[in-house]
Parts: sequence; structure tokens; C-alpha cells
Amino acid sequence: MCAADKALGLLGGTFDPVHFGHLRVAIELAESLALDQVSLLPCFQPPHRQQPQAGAAERKQMLQLAVAEQSRLTVDDRELRRGGYSYTVDTLQGLRDEQGDKVPIYFAMGLDAFNGLPDWNNWQCLFELANIVVMSRPGYRADPAHPALAGRERHFTGHETAAGALYQLSVTPLNISATAIRRYRAQNRCISYLLPHSVERFIHQHRLYQ
Repeated sequence: MCAADKALGLLGGTFDPVHFGHLRVAIELAESLALDQVSLLPCFQPPHRQQPQAGAAERKQMLQLAVAEQSRLTVDDRELRRGGYSYTVDTLQGLRDEQGDKVPIYFAMGLDAFNGLPDWNNWQCLFELANIVVMSRPGYRADPAHPALAGRERHFTGHETAAGALYQLSVTPLNISATAIRRYRAQNRCISYLLPHSVERFIHQHRLYQ
């Protein structure tokens, strides 16, 4: 067993752009699992979605601006540097190679993403490399018949295994979406109070999503 304060938390996404919904659940992930730090992990090209509108460098810069004043959040750009389709199993394998077998790794995803997990590349291998955290709004939980749940669900106690467990975490539901932010920009509507001011300023300066 390893102390949870030595563990790694990861929250992936396109972050196109990053907004308060992403940042709030990242903080709640850190608090709920007693993590010193959670890394926001922007993908280069999601396998099941269209290419992000903003470029890799722009999305990385927006993330860095968003977390600049929050010590518990950081940015891991390994998928941007790797290029191509961003397969989570490859990312987790790289982290496991770096960290060794004893450090707990928590990979967080939303309930919708978890429901589609059987379509992910080598999804069964994810549990050999990390613990999976399913985040959802209060009152919602993963389907008990989901194939990934069998024998894996745990309740966090503060001292966890390095990989193989599944946790369900209720988080604050902020009804903000990157899709809506991009649409507002295309319609020349205000995007204030949906994302950090530093990110909003960057979007305007670089004429993104117009």
C-alpha cells in the first residue's frame, strides 16, 4: 500500500477551451482522493471525436493560464508532444514506466466516457495501469451491469492500491460546455464567467473560435 499523498491524479480531455467545469471537478478530484496534485492531460487527437478547433500549442497555453494560480493543478502535455491519436492506454503505460509499480495512479473520466469504455483501445489494460475514477453529478452512478464494474468498485479509505480499482465520485455539476463557448464565440456573444479571465483574454487576443 502507498500513501495517497504520493499518488498521481489525471484528468484528460480536449480542453477546447478549458473552462470552470473542468477546473472545478479537477479540484474536487484532488480533495476527494487527498491528492497533492492533479494533472490536466490535453489530448492531441481524440480517437472518437473530431480534431479540436484550437491547436495543440494554444490549448496548452490556455491550460497553463487557467492553472497558474492553483498549486494543486498542473498540465501534462505528453499526448500533445506524442501527436497522432491519443490512446489512454499508451499514456498510462508511459506514466507507469516512469513511476514504477507502487505509485497509485488515478485516471478520472466522466460518466458518459465510462459508459463508452468498451469501445476504447485495449480498455481492459487500463485497470492494469491505473485506478479509474468515474465522476458524475449527485444521484447518478454507473450501470451495475457495466462490464468494467465487476469486482473492481472500491470506497476510498486513504491508502490504496497502485491500480485495478474503480471509484465513483459525485462532483459539482457546472452546466458549462466547451461546445457552447465555441458557439457563443462564433455568434459574437459574451463568454465571460464561463472560464478564467486569463483564458478569455487569450481567446480574444488570438481570435480563436470565430
